[in-house]
Amino acid sequence: MYNDEPLNVLAEHFLAVLLKRADEIVKNINSGTSMGDCVLAVPYWFTDLQRHSIMQACDIANVHCLKIVNEPTSIALGYGIYKSAKGLFHATDATNIMFIDLGYSCYTVSIVSYVQEGMKVLATVCDSEFGGRNIDDIIVDIMIERFLKQTKIDVRNNRKAVLKLHAAAEKAKKTLSPHGVTEANVSVECLAEEKDLNSVLKRTDLEEALAPLIQRIQAPIDACIAESKLSREQIAEVEIVGGSTRVAIMKKTIGSIMNCDASALNYGLKCTMNADEAVVRGAALQCAIESSRVKVKPFNITDRVGYTMNASFDNDGDDDAVEIYSRGDDFPRKPKRLTFRRKNVNDFTVHITYAESALSLLPAGTKKEVADFTIHMPNPYPVEAGMSENDINEPHDVRVTFNLDKNGCIYISKAELMIELPNVAVEETPAPAAEAKAEESKTDESKEESKDVTGTEETPAAAVTQEPPMDTSEQGTLSSGTPAKPRKFKKVDLVVTTNIIGKVTKDQIKAATELEVSMAFEDQLIKDTSDRRNDLESYIYSMRNKMDTSLKDYGSPIDVSDFKTQINEAEEWLYGDEGYDATKN
Repeated sequence: MYNDEPLNVLAEHFLAVLLKRADEIVKNINSGTSMGDCVLAVPYWFTDLQRHSIMQACDIANVHCLKIVNEPTSIALGYGIYKSAKGLFHATDATNIMFIDLGYSCYTVSIVSYVQEGMKVLATVCDSEFGGRNIDDIIVDIMIERFLKQTKIDVRNNRKAVLKLHAAAEKAKKTLSPHGVTEANVSVECLAEEKDLNSVLKRTDLEEALAPLIQRIQAPIDACIAESKLSREQIAEVEIVGGSTRVAIMKKTIGSIMNCDASALNYGLKCTMNADEAVVRGAALQCAIESSRVKVKPFNITDRVGYTMNASFDNDGDDDAVEIYSRGDDFPRKPKRLTFRRKNVNDFTVHITYAESALSLLPAGTKKEVADFTIHMPNPYPVEAGMSENDINEPHDVRVTFNLDKNGCIYISKAELMIELPNVAVEETPAPAAEAKAEESKTDESKEESKDVTGTEETPAAAVTQEPPMDTSEQGTLSSGTPAKPRKFKKVDLVVTTNIIGKVTKDQIKAATELEVSMAFEDQLIKDTSDRRNDLESYIYSMRNKMDTSLKDYGSPIDVSDFKTQINEAEEWLYGDEGYDATKN
């Protein structure tokens, strides 16, 4: 409800409101100075679309976001950069650390390898449906059943009562977390129908109820270790963060799974980081690294690709899809290149989708389609000296270079029409699509990433083949692997149109931005009006007092009486309907 009317708000706009509030907090503690740059941390399981949406929210809020970073990577950076600065890592022999983040809404396990001035994420596994809120829900269910037995009142459908129970459940969870505490009082006044809830929650009862949740702890740990290709013995430490790791049974279970010393403090687990602020502190350091406003000692960060993605040409279907990126690939990485053999003069589209293997990892309801990239062929078609009419009408290869941007989103950095010059002929047999593989280009990565062209790769109707980097004179390769005769090409840059599936349109973002500006103006107007009302109220009380004290001798009795009358009239107006509804002016 906004201005007493229902209003539908984009998720991107809703996040923008929170970002604007963050900016206000920054202003309030920095003498009105806004934040210059920021880095936003997101769960590792966030999809390509969600990452695009985060950047759109920043546009609406007019916040300069330098990068979107994964939460486990942010935690690992906060852990490693200071230790590296103190020289606590070896220059070549890696130190492997496991991070377990059990927060309010997500459970993440990651293993990171450290050397001096660098870190590499070896594996990350998430359970996006498990966190502290599940513990709260179980405590709420226990209290609902107890209240039902005491009063015969079922409050499951009473939203206000359930909200009160959640506040009490979180308090009870925190009370039971410290070592040695065995029970917690749960009290809620007037929970429903003027009835109070008074109960005692014992730790043993809670741990028994948490048994199904506790069973979910081990699978992500085992999966992360398997994905990292390490053994438990190769992991030097297990660092735990997130508020829910304070729950004793959680720490005990994690320590047991990792074969830690049960008699040691925190069951042998490490708690050297701020459990609540580990992510945001790492994000602040990442922002300092990315920002041109701050100079930071170099620290190399290598993350991992979260989902396997395929490229297919037009409507060829999944059978002809070529894998572009695999889950676990290093990120950032060198560009990948696909060559589409013998394309005609018509525009064509490359479809990027999540692979079948990624579907079980994606959030519920996520579309398989990621993006469509339309490659626009030149019009008129370029003609080179010596080309016959047959040469002009002959289809040519199209070479497309893919990459991931700094936020982990796929795009096409370059698409080129490869026109073979007629002075050198070569006989070529195209490779079948089923055998086609995407290859990493050997071009310099920094040069490719400096391009600001968005797009993605594609798969050919006939074939996609591996190809070495080509300059003005290039060496071809036959499908059999036999070296071909030298070929000369003219490269023509092609225009790429990007369509991120599910992304809100520019018009929607523009409308949301205008709405946000309008809402911010209304908020400021309400605040200013309230300030003027408070100023008038203060003036009335102050002057009424001064007319009888410090200003008593500066006016005649008639003047004082008239002024007090005006003060009383202003007070009646201020507290009446007219003053309440008055505008700022």
